Amino acid sequence: MADEPKYKVADDFKATVTLISGKTVTIDMMKITTREWKNALKAAMPESDEMEVISKVSGMSVAELDGLPQPDYRIIIDAFIRVGTQPLVNPT
Repeated sequence: MADEPKYKVADDFKATVTLISGKTVTIDMMKITTREWKNALKAAMPESDEMEVISKVSGMSVAELDGLPQPDYRIIIDAFIRVGTQPLVNPT
């Protein structure tokens, strides 16, 4: 089905995705603060700030992100949103 992720989100708030280019990227939500997460979701956030947040969670530089093909960037953004909105498995 189209909306099913092609990766499993781990209990440690990470997801590893394989880009179309073959590169493997781990999205790690423990690398950003609540404020950064909330700001990244705002439509009015400057693109440069958004790129900094995505850079932090992906471990890629802003220049690397800017150089990705658009579909690869979309895979990273999809993983970022899915990991950031997953239900807490064991919140205690």
